[in-house]
Amino acid sequence: MIETVDGVPLLGVRGESGSGKTTLLRALTAWLVAHGRRVAALKHTHHDVEDAPAGKDTRVLREAGAGEVMLVTPRRWLLSGAVPHAARADEAELTTLARRFALTELDLLLVEGYRGVALPRIEIHRVERDGDWRGELRADTIALASNARPPPACALPVFDLDAPPALAAWIDSRLQTGAGLRPATSRA
Repeated sequence: MIETVDGVPLLGVRGESGSGKTTLLRALTAWLVAHGRRVAALKHTHHDVEDAPAGKDTRVLREAGAGEVMLVTPRRWLLSGAVPHAARADEAELTTLARRFALTELDLLLVEGYRGVALPRIEIHRVERDGDWRGELRADTIALASNARPPPACALPVFDLDAPPALAAWIDSRLQTGAGLRPATSRA
């Protein structure tokens, strides 16, 4: 299991497509940043994306063979690079890509995707999407965010998926007290 990269805690979300992973990450990010945390996000997708339309400088330079191209504006920068192999979506790739962030400037790296990598995760259960709670969680799950009423019986902390500030405050308190974001070693 990968819990940190160079001392920065990782926290992933897991859920089916359409369950609200990005929506939850957006809410957690906004709350944590508003409360002084330095947060970054890494998202893995199986879809190919282009960062610039054909003919734009960054794409022209990449197509000419530049391994990486950085576009810098007065307010942002964007680094684009080619994956030299089929995306593995494994622990080594996640660690390598995480190290591209300015980790010394971060308190938390949020991760969406990388389903096959064991890292501390929030499991999302949306009753409209997932049906009745089955009570099965992977060993790397540290909490559950669900909109089921009543919340499913679970040995882990359960948070209302539609009220993310409580989950964000729990994450912040774990970071603040040094408890970390480790999964429980045993489950009842």
